[in-house]
Amino acid sequence: MTEMAAPLPVLKLGEFILDESNARVTRDGVALEVPPKAFAVLCHLARNAQKLVTKDELLDVVWGHRHVSESVLKTTINQLRTQLGDDPRAPRYIETANRRGYRFVAQVAPVTPAGGSPARKTGPRPSADGQPSTILAVDDEPELLSMLKDFLLSRGFRVETAGNAQEARTILGGAHIDLVLLDITMPGEDGLSLARHLREHGGPPVILVSALGTPVDRIVGLEVGADDYVTKPFEMRELLLRIKNVLRRSVA
Repeated sequence: MTEMAAPLPVLKLGEFILDESNARVTRDGVALEVPPKAFAVLCHLARNAQKLVTKDELLDVVWGHRHVSESVLKTTINQLRTQLGDDPRAPRYIETANRRGYRFVAQVAPVTPAGGSPARKTGPRPSADGQPSTILAVDDEPELLSMLKDFLLSRGFRVETAGNAQEARTILGGAHIDLVLLDITMPGEDGLSLARHLREHGGPPVILVSALGTPVDRIVGLEVGADDYVTKPFEMRELLLRIKNVLRRSVA
């Protein structure tokens, strides 16, 4: 997992507003449907506006260079261009540097509200009690749980952890949980069984976090009721975007 950069302030990118902390790109107040990887690429390009960002740098920052080909990056760039209405032959946002990388060429500036100060980054969406959302991370890898807890706490969430499904059920029975990060392959009851139980009983939304990454694994995970599926190893920034997207959908 690559080192995390500090979150961007809310930025104006030409006609668009980029809010990295809340994983949103809007135009005239309307949110765009930008996939997490494309959003991460946009954030990195905006962070380095007017500079050449090489293909290798983007692959490393967004995908961790996990056997991802340049064609995947190209597809992601095309997704961004479609969302931004950008013509690669006359780019207003993303310029291609042949065989080298990409450059974000639009004007980038902090959003300044009526009071005159740049807009502040906002924290995670609060739960129903007005407090920061509480995430339950369930995994039998203590080091990963510790890493997730430290990262999510640093991003303003409240965090509970469990090493297996039985511990998770105990926590879910006694605390308000807004979202569950759930491993699949654990001793005893597996994550699929717990995800199915939560869906059938109106529990909180679930993001499955698993080393099982084939299309069939993803389909099965989503069929049992998971709201999203993240494959290990993962980039923390992408996981954060997926958490915020699921939380936003759950209260919409």
